[in-house]
Order: sequence, then structure tokens, then C-alpha cells
Amino acid sequence: MIRSKTTLVVGAGASSEMQFPGNEELLARIGQSFDFSRFGTDLQMKDSVLLAQYLQKMATRFNKGEKDVYAAAERVRIASKLARSVDSLLDQHDTDQLISAAVKLAIVHFICQAEAKSTLRAEPRIAGDLPIQGTDTWLYQLGQSVTSQRLADGS
Repeated sequence: MIRSKTTLVVGAGASSEMQFPGNEELLARIGQSFDFSRFGTDLQMKDSVLLAQYLQKMATRFNKGEKDVYAAAERVRIASKLARSVDSLLDQHDTDQLISAAVKLAIVHFICQAEAKSTLRAEPRIAGDLPIQGTDTWLYQLGQSVTSQRLADGS
């Protein structure tokens, strides 16, 4: 029984039930979204357009030209096909500031998208409700177990 302030740490895979992309999906989406050769075709992706805009802003912050940033994105696209994880891709290119920034930018982009669609919210959608929708997730069941323990012992 937990009797003091406790923090539970779970792995990244635990978020898949909340509609967050897993490692393989995130890596694939990053690689696909950095395929700027599709611009102007029927295969152009909305994510690519948004990330290209972000990369342009990033170029000015790093005092680099757009070509430099797009070259970094192309290296990410190619590397994503062989990498086993986003972490290994970042480790492989940890000396290249532009590649590291481009990957992290894409991670933030896709995680923000997932947060917007997730069943978990910072605040409940309706006052008085729980900040998670549904009762069939591991997170809801964990919360139920923790609060049942606390109610049972009177804390």
C-alpha cells in the first residue's frame, strides 16, 4: 500500500492506448513528412507542408540557409528508413545540430497532433468529469486501483 507521495514512471509504449504514436509509427511519419520531393503532386502531405514552414523558421534561428535545413531533413528522411528508433536516429546524428533540431521539431509536431486527438486531457471536457474518456484503459484502471486503496484505508 502506498502511504507517501509517489511518482509512477511508465514506458513510452504505455501511451499507445491514448492514441499516441508508437516508436515505429513516429519514425515512419517523420521520414514520410520530410519527403519534400512530393511537393506540388497529388502525394503531397499536409504534415510535410507544415514541417517545411517550421523548418524555414528554424533556418533563420540557426542563421542557416533553407538549403541547409532541407538537406538536414533529407538526411533524416533517408536515415529513418534504416534506424530502429527515433532515439537511435538522434544518437546517430548527435553532432549535427540541424538534424537534431529537425527531428525534435517533427517529434513535437506529431505528439501535439496526438495530444489533440487523445482521450486523455489536461482538464476534463465537462466540469466534474475525469480528464480521460472511457473506462477500459490501463490508466483508468490504475487510477481506480490507487483511489480504491486510499479510500479503503481512510486516507
